[in-house]
Amino acid sequence: MANWMHKVAIVRSLNHRAGCHNTLPGYTGYEAMLPDITTTRDTYPPSMGSVCEFLRRGEADLPDYVYLPCYLGWGQAIRRPGPYAGFLGQRYDPSLLSAPPTRIQA
Repeated sequence: MANWMHKVAIVRSLNHRAGCHNTLPGYTGYEAMLPDITTTRDTYPPSMGSVCEFLRRGEADLPDYVYLPCYLGWGQAIRRPGPYAGFLGQRYDPSLLSAPPTRIQA
């Protein structure tokens, strides 16, 4: 990866006026509070990764947007809004890793 890091942007800081820890503002820039943060909707704005995939020109051998290690809310039986394509459609959702949640016994 070090050979091509000059072609990527790493975003490490983000700010929004929603005044919450909701995941949708962090991934999309949407600044309104959501009444429900335990579900995704097709009317929500798309994540930045989904917008980049939507704007890509031409076909690619690999997905443009991968979300690792798992979707938000994994292990809590909820799927939080944020990293998905929203109104752009599921075609632009990230490639996700999912696995059955397990508890580590101490």
